[in-house]
Amino acid sequence: PAQAGGTETQQVSGFSSTRVSKVVKEGSGATELPVVPARALIESIDLEIIAAISDPWSARLVIYALVARGNSTSHTYLAKHISLAEFTEYTALQVLLENSQTKLRLPIIDLAAPVLRQLSKEQKIEFDRTLIAITKSDGVVDFTEWVTVVVLRKHLFGGKKEIIKKKVPIAAIQKEVSLVLGFITRCGGLQDDQNTDVYTKGMRFLSMSRDIPSEDNCTAKIITQALRKIQCMRYSDRQRFMEACQICVTHDGVITESESEAIRAIGDSIHCPIPLFQKE
Repeated sequence: PAQAGGTETQQVSGFSSTRVSKVVKEGSGATELPVVPARALIESIDLEIIAAISDPWSARLVIYALVARGNSTSHTYLAKHISLAEFTEYTALQVLLENSQTKLRLPIIDLAAPVLRQLSKEQKIEFDRTLIAITKSDGVVDFTEWVTVVVLRKHLFGGKKEIIKKKVPIAAIQKEVSLVLGFITRCGGLQDDQNTDVYTKGMRFLSMSRDIPSEDNCTAKIITQALRKIQCMRYSDRQRFMEACQICVTHDGVITESESEAIRAIGDSIHCPIPLFQKE
């Protein structure tokens, strides 16, 4: 399942609940996301990683290492499909990233993205192909892999939106809305009864009533398919949906790392990006 790993509940710098509420209510959908996160986060990133994400060649390897995270099957795949020089650099970066805080994942992606956009069209396609292969190498797409792929694809290919001739009313896809709200609610690390209460508040905002989806229905494949249908709604409905997501993640005034990554990926998936990291 694409569940948030572990029990991380640490609040993310630059991801305050008031910040989330503000950007959602003022309207997301900026054509360019800010790529400069809070200064404190940048200063927390190892200087060797900063140097690596400043060049397209090594920025690719940073992302591969970020996604692989010591996974032996991903490691084996890369050993067979990238050059010896690339694999040596990738291995060194993997050690650095293993010692980095998990809250640095999104800032690293955001800093690497504009550099990766310098890749040629063919190089971007090859990079994307390799990234997908890594995530699927062990047969399971986990939460971190899903977020990384969604956010990076928005950065690299986000300008190309599918032309949807007939918009889908939000009432027609209540199941999909329920699935995603249930998923993001579970990213808060709450007990089952608390999850139900928070999820219900989000659904009530949309004038909907459905039981909270089971954890088994929160797989990367199911959530991705649900988001594709939600993407077909009118912008105003997508905006309301994002407000419902905001209600689910800001209920206690604290945004966990998993909640911050989830709402970011959801916004990117339905073309309502949320620029949560502020320049200082």
